[in-house]
Amino acid sequence: MYMIKAKRITIDGINVAYKRCCETNQPKGVILFLHGWQGSSNSWISNIEELCNYFDCLALDLPGFGESPKPNKIWDIYDYAKFLVDFISAMNLPQFTLVGKSFGGRIAIVFSTSWPERLKSLVLVSAAGTEKRSTQSLLKILLAKVGKFATKLMPFIKPEPLRQKYYKVMSIPDEKDSYKREVKKRVTNQKLSSLLTKIKIPTLIVWGSDDKILPIGIARRMLGMINNARLVIVEKAGHDAHETHPKEFDRYLLDFLGQK
Repeated sequence: MYMIKAKRITIDGINVAYKRCCETNQPKGVILFLHGWQGSSNSWISNIEELCNYFDCLALDLPGFGESPKPNKIWDIYDYAKFLVDFISAMNLPQFTLVGKSFGGRIAIVFSTSWPERLKSLVLVSAAGTEKRSTQSLLKILLAKVGKFATKLMPFIKPEPLRQKYYKVMSIPDEKDSYKREVKKRVTNQKLSSLLTKIKIPTLIVWGSDDKILPIGIARRMLGMINNARLVIVEKAGHDAHETHPKEFDRYLLDFLGQK
């Protein structure tokens, strides 16, 4: 196992943490990995250990996640995509393959349609941003808004304990970090389905067959909307297929990139 130490670079005043590994003198290209909501650059370590034998591999701690500090304002998905432009410019990266998982997939979708000339190819891993809200989730949102409105009418009600009780009763994962909570509100309201038809670069969609967070039907809809795409399904894997089934994931990626 490689010891891949975090490095730092300051982008727009943010001292961003990232990891980089390349174990070949003749890399076949550059791969940049974007983690999911609960992840960091560490989410990709087991993949990088294999893939760095072929490619120059980089993985970011996105601002506000992992070891990277929060921005001084609440970002939306387009802010994160713009940050990525600044990062690759500062790192002087050539055309590269962008791999985005879940939340990172949202960023990758926006980036690939706004700055396609920067990319050789795109890999979407259980990518968020195009899912449809269920009736149940819409009801939860409505009740949350009613509760928020009630606290404004009745200032003697403390909103934070009420919010915590609501999340517990409704079985909603509670985001303790206030920055992430506000970002999550913004990005989940930014629907990206209309961007899929604008993706023109070669695209690999990777999904776990048993993904309960973003079911496999989303991947199939993506496949039908992206012109130059292929779908691979990791059997018996959930939302974190690249971590739970790294050998299969790496094999699919190497095959897509012409190395197998």
